[in-house]
Amino acid sequence: MTIFPVYQDALAVANLVKGKLPFFIRTVTIMTKVRLHHHDFVELAFVYEGYGTEIINGKPHRLQPGTVTFLLPHHIHQIQCSDPSSPIRLYCCMFDISLLLGPQIDAEIGYLLLKTGDGLPSYTDLPMEQTSEMKRICTQMLREYNEQLPGKDSYLRAKLTEALLLYIRSHPNTGTERGKSKDAEARQKNWEMIQYVHSNYAERLTAESLAERFHVSVSSVHRTFKQSLGQSFWNYLLALRVRRATGLLVATDMTVQQICVEVGFESFRTFSRVFKEHTEMTPSGFRLASRQTQGQAEDPSKQG
Repeated sequence: MTIFPVYQDALAVANLVKGKLPFFIRTVTIMTKVRLHHHDFVELAFVYEGYGTEIINGKPHRLQPGTVTFLLPHHIHQIQCSDPSSPIRLYCCMFDISLLLGPQIDAEIGYLLLKTGDGLPSYTDLPMEQTSEMKRICTQMLREYNEQLPGKDSYLRAKLTEALLLYIRSHPNTGTERGKSKDAEARQKNWEMIQYVHSNYAERLTAESLAERFHVSVSSVHRTFKQSLGQSFWNYLLALRVRRATGLLVATDMTVQQICVEVGFESFRTFSRVFKEHTEMTPSGFRLASRQTQGQAEDPSKQG
């Protein structure tokens, strides 16, 4: 029997609304297993109790206290607990990839993170001292996330950066490329290109216009996105537009036609087709399902 990975709607889980930082963190207890799934958000998970196995994109690794995993959007994964009487307990931090592309994450770190699963392993096992440090960071993020204090978003961004730096530095050899100036310059240009697309995805962007703007060849543009993000420039651009559309459908009362224009599609027919290819739902169907889910979350009596 063929097993298909389940799509997990991180927006619905986080109950995000317009203007809210696209980030959430919670503790998770796994008694048996988490079935094969994927989601739109980046995930940083830290195990503080229990043992088991995680399979990421078909590659298994052991889970134990101190294991940190980092997953890019749509990395397929599942978890199996070794002993139901000793469940796995972990911090699960999920956030939109835009937080990796902001000014708080520099080009070197962002480039490494975007190569996770290819040039960088998807997990690491922290030594005791770093395990304590990561637990402290996650505890602080969870406490801040559940509070409503001034500067909350800035605090969460800072702590997320701290956690990501700890994860990156735990991998051996990640700092050995710093001296390669030509590679560093190439990474910087690649990063600037990716940032530009992420900030201007609603505009008329083509590989040709990017090549002209960044003074590279068209083939170099395609190579940058394939090597850094594992997908073509065009697929990445469409994914950004659809992701923004899902947020507007959930958080606003804009019409579907207005959202189509807002996220950069010139044709409503193309928008509907691409949206369904990415979400397996029409834009209207997605809005209805999301509002039903939110309604159930607000009124527990409606839950089955």
